[in-house]
Amino acid sequence: MERKNANIDDVIRTVETASAKELEELAGIREAVEDLKGGRVATVDPVSRSVSALNRTIENSRPDFVANAPSVDPIVEAMKRLNLGDVSRVVQEDVALQEPQAKSTTRKGKKRRKKAIQKM
Repeated sequence: MERKNANIDDVIRTVETASAKELEELAGIREAVEDLKGGRVATVDPVSRSVSALNRTIENSRPDFVANAPSVDPIVEAMKRLNLGDVSRVVQEDVALQEPQAKSTTRKGKKRRKKAIQKM
């Protein structure tokens, strides 16, 4: 009987030793993984509904000083006061009308310069 009990003790010691070695190996693997990660563990904290609602409200709201900022163009400012619709279209048409005038003025200036040079 003593031999049977001795064998069981040996088995128990072997299992304990193997378990200790496996635990050491697992600890080494964990350390290696942590080193590769740089010690950072990715965790995401849940965001409460009130915080996300507050963030949406902040993103969607505009401060009064931005909404009521004075316009550089007096025409745009007048249209805003009268609420006459799309201001960008009117500004683009106004710019389109100004460009040919600038070109025609430049051409006349060149003709005048040529005439003045020819008279000399």
